[in-house]
Amino acid sequence: MNGLTLAEVLSLDVLAPATVLAGNDWLDHRRVEWISVIETPVEDFVRRDELVLTTGLGCGQDSQTLLCFVEEIMQAGAAGIAIAIGPHVPSIPQEIVSAAEGWHLPLMALPWDVRFSDITRRVVTEISLHTVGPTRVSHPVRQLLERLAHVGDLNAIVEAVSRLWDVPCAFYHAQSAQWYGVQGLVQQCIAEFDRLKPWLHRSRAHQSIDEPIRYQALELLSISSQGRWYGTLLVHRPPSWGTELRIADRELVCHVMALAVLVENTTTHSDDRAQNDFVWRLAKGEFAEWDQLLAVAGPLHYDVTQYYVCVVGRMENLEGLYRYSQTLWNRQPRDQWEETLVDVVQSTLRASAQRANYGVLVTYQRGEWLAYFLSAKRIEPTMIHHCLDEVHKALALHLPEVIISWGIAGAVPGVRGFHQSFAHARLALERGVRREGGGRRFVYEEVQENQVLERFQWDTTIQELVETTMGALATYDQQHGTDLLHTLRAYLHNRTNVSLTARTLHLHRQSLLYRLNKIESLTGRSLDNADDLFVLELCVRILASQMPGK
Repeated sequence: MNGLTLAEVLSLDVLAPATVLAGNDWLDHRRVEWISVIETPVEDFVRRDELVLTTGLGCGQDSQTLLCFVEEIMQAGAAGIAIAIGPHVPSIPQEIVSAAEGWHLPLMALPWDVRFSDITRRVVTEISLHTVGPTRVSHPVRQLLERLAHVGDLNAIVEAVSRLWDVPCAFYHAQSAQWYGVQGLVQQCIAEFDRLKPWLHRSRAHQSIDEPIRYQALELLSISSQGRWYGTLLVHRPPSWGTELRIADRELVCHVMALAVLVENTTTHSDDRAQNDFVWRLAKGEFAEWDQLLAVAGPLHYDVTQYYVCVVGRMENLEGLYRYSQTLWNRQPRDQWEETLVDVVQSTLRASAQRANYGVLVTYQRGEWLAYFLSAKRIEPTMIHHCLDEVHKALALHLPEVIISWGIAGAVPGVRGFHQSFAHARLALERGVRREGGGRRFVYEEVQENQVLERFQWDTTIQELVETTMGALATYDQQHGTDLLHTLRAYLHNRTNVSLTARTLHLHRQSLLYRLNKIESLTGRSLDNADDLFVLELCVRILASQMPGK
């Protein structure tokens, strides 16, 4: 039989705080093949011989719902279930303990402060060591596995591989499009990413360990498991390095790397389930008072008292991309394929937010991503564009044709402001796509401004004002191939600062002054007069609202 016994798993130090409430006589007879975090509903998420961790989220402190949930876990053939005692399940009712005993289902209670991610990382590593077998694991590789068990940090694991082979190594994480490993090689890979991209694509389909792909001085080892590509390990092979890597060493290190990514994904998913429910409740406005919100956010370690920006994203060509992808790569069930893309986006959002010193709460609901970017300092909607840029880069390696639209909105005061901000971001997304098409980003404040300006277009007095003020300027631009309108917009945007506008437009100061004099003569308005500047600003904005995307 494969796997560890449940008794062996419970003997690990990370599970020392667990209390066995039922099924104690069956601990030596239950085999643990895997571990996962599951919340209601169970559906098809539990595999046979799987140890289930749960917070009881979704049971609503209702003992009958919790009993049905535990029964579903038993029927799925799980090795056992451990329930965290906390806000969702303050205590496990005796009727559930008795039922579990009757079903011969090991039932454990865990203190709320024991992190599921720590348990998952340690148990998965121990299962891997047991599966590979001590005879195949050399001392350095065993050290690598033990480091994974206690650290679980991808950067530390890749650096440990570098020390093991005594050569620089870097790992490309396909899901988040992030690089890990020795900084010198990582920086080189980032700088040459466009040239490396085709080779990363090749490594995705190349599963041979004994004949790795070679690119210049790099050896590319595909890291995958059960047909799923997690990324590529790049090993820098200097000319003086004559020793070939043994196939067994390559195989074991690739196994450890795949395990490291799998552990990261599993621990991330363990946090995702609680976060998904919380973020969705936040967006729907289910928290009426701050005390109520903080009581739920506190145990989850979410600081919702910070400044924030709300983002809603939607993949516009999802169905077409799925059909297209199935003609290129191995066929995947629709749900599994979509889950992969969701993981890519969410892990990239988290990684890019962390680099920008933002917190992020993210979920995927009903075909849309919803994220709150949190910051101790004031954060504006335009400040998270670089985070969204990284999402597009990450997806480009998987699906270059992907089209994602985003709606962005700033914070709204009050506990229900989270709901209003979500509504604003979604409104910006819907109106923006309807007006300009998909694949763009729409900031609520700008969309609202355009809505107001669009109403002016139907006012004959405003139309006449725009025509008399800007008509001659537009005609001049058209006849002479100039762009004085753009010059005027830049001048107004820079608050009539001549030096700053000249730098923005890459013009000599005298050339800009010549253009501004020409604008005054064509519009009949003085750039030194506040009333005239107001009219020019209004006309420019109305014209811009008539030209979406420009």
